[in-house]
Amino acid sequence: MPPATGFTSYVDTILAALAREPERLALTGPEGHADLTAGELHATVHRMAAVLDAHGIGRGHTVCLLSGNRPEVLAVRYAVNLLGARVVFLYDGMAAETLARVAGSVEPALLVADPDLHTTARDVLRQLPGPHPEVMTLGPAPAPALGADLLAACAALPATPDVTSRVRPEDDWCIRHTGGTTGIPKGVRMAHAPYGAMLAQMAPEPAAAPARFLACTSLAHLAGILSDLTLAGGGTVVLHRSFDPAAVLAAVERDRITDLWLLPPLLYRLLDDPTLPTTDLSSLARITYGGCPASPSRLLQAAEAFGPVLHGMYGMSEAMSISVALPEDHVPTGPAAGSPSAARCRAWRSPSGTRTAAICRRGSRARSTSAPPA
Repeated sequence: MPPATGFTSYVDTILAALAREPERLALTGPEGHADLTAGELHATVHRMAAVLDAHGIGRGHTVCLLSGNRPEVLAVRYAVNLLGARVVFLYDGMAAETLARVAGSVEPALLVADPDLHTTARDVLRQLPGPHPEVMTLGPAPAPALGADLLAACAALPATPDVTSRVRPEDDWCIRHTGGTTGIPKGVRMAHAPYGAMLAQMAPEPAAAPARFLACTSLAHLAGILSDLTLAGGGTVVLHRSFDPAAVLAAVERDRITDLWLLPPLLYRLLDDPTLPTTDLSSLARITYGGCPASPSRLLQAAEAFGPVLHGMYGMSEAMSISVALPEDHVPTGPAAGSPSAARCRAWRSPSGTRTAAICRRGSRARSTSAPPA
C-alpha cells in the first residue's frame, strides 16, 4: 500500500525489499535469539506499529530505545519511524545518570527496553527528571515488571495489519546524540528526507550480489545505518552481541560475510588476532572504518592482510557522510612508497562527487587540501 503522505521514507524502501523476497533470511540473531526471514521481519514491523499506534505513538512523539544487538530492536525502530515518530538511542554501557539526562532532554512518550538491561532501565527511570514515560519491554523482564511486553502484545494480534506510512520529509527519524567528550551529549535532529537520500546514494549497484553484513558493534551507531542499507538492498544482517576478534573472523569464514564496519582500534584487534592467518577471508568485499583517527602504518598492514576492501568513512552527526577513502586510496605512493615513514597521500572523495580532499601524512603531521572533482 502506498504511503499515506505520498513520501517514500527509508522504512518504506526497506519494507518493500522485505516483501519482494519473504522467504530469504534477513536477520541472523546472536545466540539465544531466533533468525528472521524477510517476511517475518516485515510482519513484525507492522505488528509492532499497530501495537504502538494503539498506545498513542505517532507524529511528534519520541521513543527512547535501550537495547543491545537483537533483531527486535531494528524492528521497533522501523515501526516507530513508520508511524512518523522519532527514536532516541540510549547507549548500552553509558552511565545511567547520563542516559537519564539524555532521555529527559527529549521528553519521551515511551521507553522500549531490552529485558537483559532491566537494571539499567530501572536506574534511568529512577533518575529521570520530570514525568516518566510509558515503558514496554522486548520480551519478559524480571519482576517487578517494567511495563508491558511489546513482543507478547504483537503475538496476541489476531492477524498482521497493514500499517501505512505516516512519515513526512521534514519529520525526524531520530535525534542522534554526540559522544559527550566535552560534556553531556548534545542532541542532533536527523530528518527523514536527507537520511533517505544518503541511503539511496550509498546503495549498491543493481547487479551487485546481496550483502551479508556482520553487525558486531552497536546497532545504535553506524552498524544500524549499514543494516538499513543491507536490508534495503536485499541482503542479510548477522548480529553479534559485541565485538570479539576471534568470533568475528570465525563468522566471516562460516557465514561468508561480505561487509564489516569497525572503529580503527577494532580493526587493529583483528590484525593482531592469532587466527587471522588461517581464516578464509575470500568473501570479504568491504571493510568500512571510521569514527576516530587511524594509523597510516596499521592501515597499510590491513590493506596487505585483507586486500583491496578498505573504505574509510568520514562524517558527522550533524552532516552525515562527508567523504570516503576508496581501496585504491590506501596504496602508498611516491618514490619511497615501501618505507613506513614515507608520505602517504589519500584522496578523500565526497559521496556526492562534489569535491576531493588530498590527505597527506608524514609521521604524525597531516595536511588537507581541497580540489574540484577530477
